Amino acid sequence: MAKFEKIDLNLLVAFDALVIERHVSRAATRLNVSQPALSHSLKRLRELFNDEILVRCGGSMVLTPRAQALHEEIAPALASLRVALDGPAVFDPTTTQRVISIGIQESSALQILPAVLATLEEEAPGLGIACAQYSPEESVRRARDGELDLLIGYYATPLPKGLVGRTLSSLQSYFAVADRGNRHFKRGRISRKDYLALPHIAVSMNGTVGSNIDTALEDLGLKRNIRVIAPNFSVVPALVRGTQMIGHCGRLLVDQLTYRDELILFEPPIPLATSNLRALWRRSASPDPAVLWLVDQIRAITALSDVAEAASQC
Repeated sequence: MAKFEKIDLNLLVAFDALVIERHVSRAATRLNVSQPALSHSLKRLRELFNDEILVRCGGSMVLTPRAQALHEEIAPALASLRVALDGPAVFDPTTTQRVISIGIQESSALQILPAVLATLEEEAPGLGIACAQYSPEESVRRARDGELDLLIGYYATPLPKGLVGRTLSSLQSYFAVADRGNRHFKRGRISRKDYLALPHIAVSMNGTVGSNIDTALEDLGLKRNIRVIAPNFSVVPALVRGTQMIGHCGRLLVDQLTYRDELILFEPPIPLATSNLRALWRRSASPDPAVLWLVDQIRAITALSDVAEAASQC
């Protein structure tokens, strides 16, 4: 590898764009240069790092492990340079015209986005959001690479490498839910034996079992009776409705349902490990002020929900 003094720093800017876009034409558009010019930069980068940087896999381009590791170090350095040269970015929610990309699961979106959109309409009418749903691992990768501005979800500590964040809610992340006509409940309560024996609805994006609920049960030497695997938490209330099955989801999700009175929401008779609802973004010397502003709005919304939930449990 060449010594730092001999490196064309413009190549590092091109490298950053290529890693984020994973597509030469889109990276060229991002930098406002021609595709041939960026293709030439990619060639020079490959020679500089003695690595392919991007390789074709099926119909898309993927990063090499070395490129991934390099970008984790180079991206924050470039951000520091931008702050030093341009000064900190100024954000005015009333005049901004931009879109923030968010990785979020459907259940979390249903819980918080209605209130978020109402806030944006009032305080930041030009600020849009683009939501996408990926597996937790893919979401983290995309946030780390700059493809997503923000992640919202239930993340445990320590936080994923390369990301920082703020806790949005520290109250219980999972409640159990069942149909109000479930005959195994007495005065809204269920025994541990019946809880484990009744058919459960598990949630998994890839159709396999292994959530933190199951891990917590295994640590106690217990196992639940999984009958159905659903793709996300938002469908769980509808699936338990009118059945003898049990599922798990967030209180806010259930409270928004038109058929809320037909359901029982209860704390499982077994303590389950929970993760806090968090907002995560890429570690940088110059955090995006628009993202930080949006996180503050979401924290205010979830704080109100926490107060209401805590009061309901008193």
